[in-house]
Amino acid sequence: MLLFAGFSILQFSNLRAQIDVIGQYKNRAEWSNGNKKPLLKSGKPGFYIAQRARLGGVFNHEKFQLPVVAQDVRVWGSTSHLAVDNSGAFSLSAGRRGIFEANATLFLSDKWSVKVGRQPISYDNQRIFGALDWAMQGRRHDAALVKFRDDSWSVDVGAS
Repeated sequence: MLLFAGFSILQFSNLRAQIDVIGQYKNRAEWSNGNKKPLLKSGKPGFYIAQRARLGGVFNHEKFQLPVVAQDVRVWGSTSHLAVDNSGAFSLSAGRRGIFEANATLFLSDKWSVKVGRQPISYDNQRIFGALDWAMQGRRHDAALVKFRDDSWSVDVGAS
């Protein structure tokens, strides 16, 4: 509700900006037959379907950018359809539900920017440091980044 009110106020000001809506639904079936250790003779393989749903928006302006994305990750059949969920709408228990991304980027000039808040951070091919979007919960960091971009080189300095 607070987010909607903020966007409504900005809509009536003289800002030239754009709001993009982000949505994603992803599910994956998995067959577990001795994951991370050999399957015992008495054990049976498992089968489950996991899903991820993300919904959010990005407010773009020439001087700043404000993305907010919520996500829900669960395994089909693990949540009762009759039970009341007392954990809260944005509980971060086991990284399953909550805010995936909420940050602010300030464009200080054509070359300098500062980004602060919860954000996925990815470099190169994401093999060593990336958002791990193939994992259902993904990876995000509560961090601050100062970025410099030039025609010939770029550098990021951050803290988390």
